[in-house]
Amino acid sequence: MDISILTLYGANNVGAFLQAFSMQRVLEELCTTGKVSFIRFPSAQQSKMKKALRYFKSLKFSKLYFKYKTSKKYAVVMKKLNIDDEVFSESRQYDTVVVGSDEVWNITSNSFTHLPQYFARNINAKNIISYAPSAGNTKPKEMAEANIDFSGFNSLSVRDDNTFNIVKKLDGRTPVIVCDPTLLIESFEPYIHPVDEKDYILVYNYELDKQFVKNIREYAKTHNKKLISVGVYNGWCDKNIVADPIEFLSWLASADQVITSTFHGTVLSVKLHKQVAVYAHTSNKIKGFLKQVGLESINVSVVKNLSAVLEKPIPYDLVEKKIKEFRESSMKYLKGALENKND
Repeated sequence: MDISILTLYGANNVGAFLQAFSMQRVLEELCTTGKVSFIRFPSAQQSKMKKALRYFKSLKFSKLYFKYKTSKKYAVVMKKLNIDDEVFSESRQYDTVVVGSDEVWNITSNSFTHLPQYFARNINAKNIISYAPSAGNTKPKEMAEANIDFSGFNSLSVRDDNTFNIVKKLDGRTPVIVCDPTLLIESFEPYIHPVDEKDYILVYNYELDKQFVKNIREYAKTHNKKLISVGVYNGWCDKNIVADPIEFLSWLASADQVITSTFHGTVLSVKLHKQVAVYAHTSNKIKGFLKQVGLESINVSVVKNLSAVLEKPIPYDLVEKKIKEFRESSMKYLKGALENKND
């Protein structure tokens, strides 16, 4: 049996790459008699070009240069993904197609090209399953108005409560909530190496409120810590490090503390047992994950006290028990879906 993965692997983004990389690794372990590869669409490169043009128009040359150097890194690490030589064809016969994870169902996002295949349309396959896709903050009404349905899937799973409610309302079936693929891999230890830096707080975020930035800078100064932004450009940090996703893991592992406003920044920090503060804002997927592992208390958007969050030890012994249970139930779903045995 060959397995084809349909997901957002092409973005120069830590989370997008690592969820794809992790999904590939897990499926390769489960599929010992066939090939595991990513379905290729030509639209991915067009999306990158549109983003580059936005930076040009806004004259953010420092960010553009950072993005350029980052893209060079990603061009190399992308070789770790098994991407189909042939572009997707509706006439091609596929064995099993796995859709997800990431925000492939977020129809309100303008950061990627929305394909009907993300909803199992126009795919000639024996078995189509979803694994941990997210609709982001898309509302059920918006999905219904876009005539979205999930009838083409043999097995349905989602990553968060909002997506669960959407599928339940529009499809009628009860999807399984599963963990992100990065949690299916028990350890990233083989990819982690020491970095030549000490006494720093790793920052991985997009667009923080000015008051939050002020609080972060004051905290770092008080505790004599450098603020190092890895993988994303933040002009208010002491250093900005160009890194591919694998290198990001090493920087994350060596950090004294972590501040993030992203889903995968949160998941990976928890996975590596870091002292982390999360700015979840209105993100349903981040809030959902924190609830799943019992860490709502590290959400600075609610607690409003950065020092209290970063200085209170996280009970990772309890968290690990929940992650283990989550991983086991997710693997059970995935194995059953691959065998087309799920209801």
